[in-house]
Amino acid sequence: MEGAEIRRRFIRFFEDREHKVVPSSSLIPSDPTLLLTGAGMNQFKPYLLGVQEPPCPRAVTAQKVFRAVDIENVGHTDRHLTFFEMLGNFSFGDYFKPEACRWAWELVTEGYGIDPDRLWVTVFETDDESIEIWANEVGVPRERIQRRGEADNFWAMGPTGPCGPCSELYYDRGPEFGEEGGPAFGGEERYVEFWNLVFMQYNRAEDGALTDLPQRNIDTGAGLERILALLQGEHSVFETDVLRRILAVAEATTGREYGADAKADVSLRILADHGRAMTFLLADGVLPTNEGRGYVLRRQIRRAVRHARLLGFEGEISGPLVDATVETMGEAYPDLVRRHDFVRQMAAREEARFGETLRRGLDLLDDLLAKGDVSGEDAFFLHDTLGFPVEVTAEIAADRGRAVDMAGFTERMDQQRRRAREARAATGVGAGGAAGDGAAAVAPAFAELLDASGPSEFTGYSEAVSTGHVVALLDKTESIGRAEHGRKVDVILDRTPFYAESGGQVGDSGTIETADGTLRVLDTVYAVPGKLILHRAEVVSGHVAVGSEATARIDVARRERTRRNHTGTHLLHWALRDVLGDHVKQAGSLVSPDRLRFDFSHFEGVPAEVLARVEAQANEEVLGNGAVRVYETTKEHAESIGAIAFFGDKYGDIVRVVEAGDRSVELCGGTHVSALGMIGPIKVLGESSIGANVRRIEALTATATLAHIGTEEARLRKAAELLRVAPHEVPESIERLQGKVKELQEELDAARARWRWSAPRPTGPRPGWRWRSAPTCRPRASRPPRWRARRPGRWAAARPATPNWSPAAVPGWRTSRRRWNRPAARRSKPSPATAGDGAGARSVCGSGSRRRPRVPSDRPGPVRPARRAGRSVDGPVPDGRPGRGPRRHPPGRGGERGGPGGRRSAPVALDRPPRARRRSDPGRGGRTVGTGRGPRPADRRPDPRRAPHDRDGATVAGHRRRPGQGPPGGRRQGRRRRDAPVLARRPPPEPVMTDIPDGPDNPGAAGPGDLQPAEGSPATGVPDRGDDAVRNAGSGPAGGGRRGRLTRRGRIVRGVLTILAVVGLGAGVWVLRQVNPAGGPGAEVAVDVEPGTSVAGVAARLDAKHVIRSARIFRLYLKLTGGAGAIQAGEYELRTNLSMGEAKAALERGPSIRFQKLTIPEGLTLDQIADRVGALPGRSRDRFLAAAKSGTVRSKWQPPGNTNLEGLLFPDTYLITDKEDDTAIVRRLVDRFDQVADQIGLGAAAVPTGLGPYQLIVGASLVESEAKVNEDRPLIASVI
Repeated sequence: MEGAEIRRRFIRFFEDREHKVVPSSSLIPSDPTLLLTGAGMNQFKPYLLGVQEPPCPRAVTAQKVFRAVDIENVGHTDRHLTFFEMLGNFSFGDYFKPEACRWAWELVTEGYGIDPDRLWVTVFETDDESIEIWANEVGVPRERIQRRGEADNFWAMGPTGPCGPCSELYYDRGPEFGEEGGPAFGGEERYVEFWNLVFMQYNRAEDGALTDLPQRNIDTGAGLERILALLQGEHSVFETDVLRRILAVAEATTGREYGADAKADVSLRILADHGRAMTFLLADGVLPTNEGRGYVLRRQIRRAVRHARLLGFEGEISGPLVDATVETMGEAYPDLVRRHDFVRQMAAREEARFGETLRRGLDLLDDLLAKGDVSGEDAFFLHDTLGFPVEVTAEIAADRGRAVDMAGFTERMDQQRRRAREARAATGVGAGGAAGDGAAAVAPAFAELLDASGPSEFTGYSEAVSTGHVVALLDKTESIGRAEHGRKVDVILDRTPFYAESGGQVGDSGTIETADGTLRVLDTVYAVPGKLILHRAEVVSGHVAVGSEATARIDVARRERTRRNHTGTHLLHWALRDVLGDHVKQAGSLVSPDRLRFDFSHFEGVPAEVLARVEAQANEEVLGNGAVRVYETTKEHAESIGAIAFFGDKYGDIVRVVEAGDRSVELCGGTHVSALGMIGPIKVLGESSIGANVRRIEALTATATLAHIGTEEARLRKAAELLRVAPHEVPESIERLQGKVKELQEELDAARARWRWSAPRPTGPRPGWRWRSAPTCRPRASRPPRWRARRPGRWAAARPATPNWSPAAVPGWRTSRRRWNRPAARRSKPSPATAGDGAGARSVCGSGSRRRPRVPSDRPGPVRPARRAGRSVDGPVPDGRPGRGPRRHPPGRGGERGGPGGRRSAPVALDRPPRARRRSDPGRGGRTVGTGRGPRPADRRPDPRRAPHDRDGATVAGHRRRPGQGPPGGRRQGRRRRDAPVLARRPPPEPVMTDIPDGPDNPGAAGPGDLQPAEGSPATGVPDRGDDAVRNAGSGPAGGGRRGRLTRRGRIVRGVLTILAVVGLGAGVWVLRQVNPAGGPGAEVAVDVEPGTSVAGVAARLDAKHVIRSARIFRLYLKLTGGAGAIQAGEYELRTNLSMGEAKAALERGPSIRFQKLTIPEGLTLDQIADRVGALPGRSRDRFLAAAKSGTVRSKWQPPGNTNLEGLLFPDTYLITDKEDDTAIVRRLVDRFDQVADQIGLGAAAVPTGLGPYQLIVGASLVESEAKVNEDRPLIASVI
């Protein structure tokens, strides 16, 4: 007896006993608390709990079941499977124990013919009633009825709730499989349990007390595969007809024989089970992801791939397993046949992705296992970064006698989840906010209200204004009787037109008016899903009290916009399924007044041209202005007409169906327009990835679309104005500009390269360093100018305090004739402070002058401009050298009257000496000293690099200082020389207090107006750097001196530099954040890189997918780090929020799936197409032709018996993966042809011609091959 016959007999047996045959539900349960359907009773759970009224008192089903809990045992035992079929009969308050036990025994012994002497029965230890039924009514010998404890024979749905004892049927396989003693005491492999009967009769309270249920139910489950093994006499379920066929395909594919090696047999059994499981999961709409049921599927596929590699097979394993499953079980489950191609494609894509991951992970894992056990951190790195499942890591480690620190791994996973939750909370993504918390907190209060007042009556489908009564007012968890003006409250009405947020549609807003006040409704939600509607409102006038009659009025304009977007979402869903395939399923949505968002399952990005087709099809339906019909019907009838239901949604027996035109039929409880034309134009804004195999589109409708189009047109006109072209010429103009920019950039790069490598580099100090000129002095009438050094310690010159001093009195002083000898009327007037000093003392630095002062020099050659004076003193200019020595200017800088190469100079006349400053030297008992730059400490020896000096500090005759040498005793700063004297001075009218003693070298005491040269240089006035007075006059803590104050220009420069430093620091921190973002890697995303995509294009794609923070910074990062090499085309499996180093490493590793671009122009024959396929790397022309002529792939338009695909391969550009074989390529070309043929209505077009569709295709091919110009086509067609 085969598996199909066992299934048929079971269903027919209970159908004859008035059981309603219920088809298997999806592996994706409607119960959101369940990950996958793990029992036959899952779809009947609402009936068993009494939440919903059952449609019938009895039911029978053959349910698809998946249990991941047994995955570790699969392959190692003879009976464990992840996917299996559960046969079950159910009673919802109808029959109970006697009928269930009697019918089970009858079917097993009479229907299936199992020997009753080999059957055993177990019951719960206190269930005497069941023992009596089995012994007395059924006739089972009491010695083969055993009592067992709660762990084995008591079923419970959870810690609390419905529960009850159960009774199990066991089959004795014989003494060769273990010891005798029955199921309770014998061997586990000898006594095999194959049917469990649950008697649901109690309700367990929180304290553990059991009370009788008002409705007693029966829930039974028999494993089809185990019954099949018993009936076929096989010791293992893998040797039954259902699994043996899949196992045989695994043998043929891998080249390993089942039964030859025990270790290889484990892998072959795993391939058979996982191949069947992945096929059913994919067919039911589960797609590989990194969480939830998608992760379970991904683990199945990757575990199968790994075991195929263990068997030495490196090719594709998932495709043959899928084909074998569809061939074996397609008759019982037609959906497998209908979705065969999609299931195979998705399994192959996931296998190809895991191939590279497996290679990288195994290499690293081998290194880790060679060192010892695998730490939790290493296991987490393999799992999170490389995508290597931790279960696979644990299996490999166990095979090699190593352990994995699962506790450490779990800890790091918890840390990552906590960081993700914190990040979502920080950004507000996915956060429920206070509303969710409050709703959860007041749930008991809502339950009491529901019991007291009943559910809310929703009138919003037909009314915009309804009259009702205020049932309750709540402030969080507190029920209040009255709400005053300004208070926010939650309002519950007995009748309301406000739609509560559900199904993706946002809640309504509006007003609630009573006789005493008005509330503004901010939002509407469900307090109890589907029953109690909660209005979040604020009292805007008066007050509101419980029991008041209220008029509820929704915001009609807002509701209308929401209705348009909701119906538009249905049209887009239909269009996506029509264009991309039936595998597209809703994964989430948002319907708001201003926009709509639709999440759907799909395995790759949707190209712009495909998205345009989706938008066009949706707008065609809008233009057709079909009617939108809304009605209620039974769930069975809705499913029979093709209504789409979504996993995670709960549906009762009566469902609400929305038919949007003639194409879209969905179960929906939202609000919709009455005709499709009311939606207005639909505009799809874009498409993106929000997770592995989950895509998202956003769109606009009606006036929002028109506003968006207007904005885009305005931008286009602006761009056209800037480019000075017509709007339709903007793209071509931009392309031309891009080409020009590219050319200029290449020229600039080439010029930079030539300059960088050909320009000579100086090996010594550059000649002719030039000092900037000092700023113009501008004496004021109110006070003398303040001469300050630009930097601390600058050397400065001072004029003598003589009445008739003039520049001519100083030897070597050079002046500009144009400046000095200008007419007296145009000279600056002397200040009042200098008017009495003599006619010679006049200012030549007028307020309008921009020339900088020059200092005298007794050396030939160009003169050097002096710095702004420091704290100079009165006295004669010593020896004609008040300033620093001359310097050379760079060649080519000619001058005037300043010597060869010099610049024009202007005299400096200091009309009034600057104010002296008194400084107190703590080291000298507070004695006042002169000002100037401090000398070198006494114990510091002269720098031998400096110019030689005599004992008085004067430069040795004939010696010329080199650039960079400072003055005697001065410090060296770069190549700038500092050789101006620092002179002690006294501020008038007080005498100067210095350390200069009277003596033969210094005749006369310092009197008012006299200048005293420093000790050691009575003739030249060059100070001795060891002089105490000058030493203590320097700036610094010891001397107590102050550095010169900054000028206004200096302060501005300092401020600008500070701002630049802060901005630069901030920019640096920002760039670092872009390169290494905070937080760990995020969700997994797939990034497609098409052939020919530039580095900038790849960076833009990574930025759009949120893999990196900035495309521009990433391009710069690649340039600075040497680039990522030649980026290969394909699909990269990455994560969001990667560092740029990780993103670069991922690009260098190459894609998980590599793309090859196949372009097929129109008019090519099959042989010419094969030539193009054979030109691709790794492809063969002969293999492609063999696949095309084998008859494996057929077109729906192909006549029976015809295997020639000539003319049935659609010309287009395809991106094929390196994992697709030639048959898959042929299938894609044929499927594309069938799709386009359906869109253009090929079947209908063939009717007027009197030809069949295939004959019309052949004729069109002949016309295309013969016609050279368009005008010839009608003539050739008429001849044919």
